[in-house]
Amino acid sequence: MECVSKLNGIPLSWHDQTKVGNFDQAIRVPERLYERIQRRQAKTVSRFVQHHGRQPASQERHELALFPRRSANVSGKHSVTHSWFGCCLRDWVDTFDLGHYVAHQAQHTLATNLLRNGANLTHVKRYLGQISEKMAEHYVHIASTDPRLNDALNAVWVAGPGASEPGLLLSGSAPRAD
Repeated sequence: MECVSKLNGIPLSWHDQTKVGNFDQAIRVPERLYERIQRRQAKTVSRFVQHHGRQPASQERHELALFPRRSANVSGKHSVTHSWFGCCLRDWVDTFDLGHYVAHQAQHTLATNLLRNGANLTHVKRYLGQISEKMAEHYVHIASTDPRLNDALNAVWVAGPGASEPGLLLSGSAPRAD
């Protein structure tokens, strides 16, 4: 439920990678997405109030699911299923008109960019978790053999239209206005 916040005015989405022991990791998100998640949080709390006649206590709020399933879920702690959320997420991403994509590609892109920007393979494996030696070698090969990929990513990884500075470069070596 408490998956977004601002740090120094920058909207962040927080997540835990429990399989690999990475807790409280954050990624920068556009202001528009941050506000949309806040509206979803308010909707979830409103449903709790309608059902229980009171605001959730601090511990209860922390345990609420951001997207609670409707059936057999009086407490609001049980999330919709992974497959249901995945289908809805895919439908939402399709509205961005990105063309063909594979959701898992984001992990590969992140690994490659981390390596290109100075992270070592140990860091990448620790952050991404369960990747094989063969896949790690694949990331290294891509990161070191195709300099055009970084140029392409730098051309598209920018702050979105809802951000305070739309178009601000979010990756690469160009100076940031953080």
